[in-house]
Amino acid sequence: MNTLSIWLSLTRPKTLIASISPVIIGGCMCPQSLFSFPMFLCILCFALSIQITANFANDFFDHLQGADTRDRKGPKRALQANTISLHEMKVAIMAMLCIALLASIYPIIKGGIAFTLLSCFSMILAIFYTKGPKSLSYSGTSDIFAFLFFGPVATIGTYYLLTGAFSVYALIAGIAPGALSNSLLILNNLRDEKEDAIANKKTLVVRFGVNIEKLHLKLMLLVCSITPLCLVVIEKNHFFVVLASFTIVPIIPILRALKASDSPSDFAIFFNKIGVLYYLYTTLFFIGYLL
Repeated sequence: MNTLSIWLSLTRPKTLIASISPVIIGGCMCPQSLFSFPMFLCILCFALSIQITANFANDFFDHLQGADTRDRKGPKRALQANTISLHEMKVAIMAMLCIALLASIYPIIKGGIAFTLLSCFSMILAIFYTKGPKSLSYSGTSDIFAFLFFGPVATIGTYYLLTGAFSVYALIAGIAPGALSNSLLILNNLRDEKEDAIANKKTLVVRFGVNIEKLHLKLMLLVCSITPLCLVVIEKNHFFVVLASFTIVPIIPILRALKASDSPSDFAIFFNKIGVLYYLYTTLFFIGYLL
């Protein structure tokens, strides 16, 4: 692999929809007269840079803490393969934080103290998501933050920065991307259960077992498909947004297949399927809300 390919793979491009989706959903719910494309781009750039920072930091600290071994079932990490150095990763993390900081300037001017605190908290979480035995990913609390920050917090934040107002509808709409982001995290933890247990990484799978987490995953997928229906019932408008509920069609075979799946390779396959589902849901919601 050349250098560009290595760094591109480190961003984990298949998962970046987690930061893109809630921004698109919050943005499309904004009245057209209030929509600002420069603000939207700043929010999107900030969200992406925070997620990439978290991904880089995850690779960095997992490597230092011994969670990435030769037995790892997921894609091989660059630090693990010695294709980049620890110093290069440190520089990359700082560079992404600088991009996030620059992207946050305009939103901070518009959002005031609330967004200033939120952006600072997001940057801190991106770094300390993996750092140390008390971090989110090592203590099993990462699911909560993945659901909130890649779901309702992102949709409400986007809507507020574009309109200057809060919206309960944006909050409800954010439940689905939050559930899908949590689904990707659950699958990642199911795949890495044995390695995480050896590294003392107390994910929910390690704490409660594979069967409980499979139920958790099924619940998240069902929540995703039901959210558009709930939004239409409460908002009594934008009825075509129920198009997004048709993601239940590809979800059904996934739910059935989960019953017989226990091996890491099975969960790796589901990871790709949920990623495609995430893109499909976001596209259908966007089209349905604007119709």
